[in-house]
Amino acid sequence: MINAIINEFRAQNGRHPLKMDNWEENQNCLFHCLHMARVQGLCHAPEHLRPGKAEAVAVRGFFRNPQETLRAIVFEQFGNSPGHRDILLFNANLACAFYIEQYQVYVCVRGW
Repeated sequence: MINAIINEFRAQNGRHPLKMDNWEENQNCLFHCLHMARVQGLCHAPEHLRPGKAEAVAVRGFFRNPQETLRAIVFEQFGNSPGHRDILLFNANLACAFYIEQYQVYVCVRGW
């Protein structure tokens, strides 16, 4: 679901879609989302756990349904932050995941 939203964001900004099919990196993003949920806050993974990869993380309270919440994170939070926007638009590879816990949606996107 988040892959399609990111690719929609990329298309609206003149970029081609990406497959985001690197299973290992997607799992690393999910593990990072689980960690953020456990500590109930945002944090970036240490560089040695994501060598050579940029990272965008976000959390947002549940908004109507999972898809609308993820759209708000991608289009509003990431879209309005120049650094996060660049990660989504200007990397040849992306990995991503999200996790929902206690009405909070945690997102991690890594680009390289």
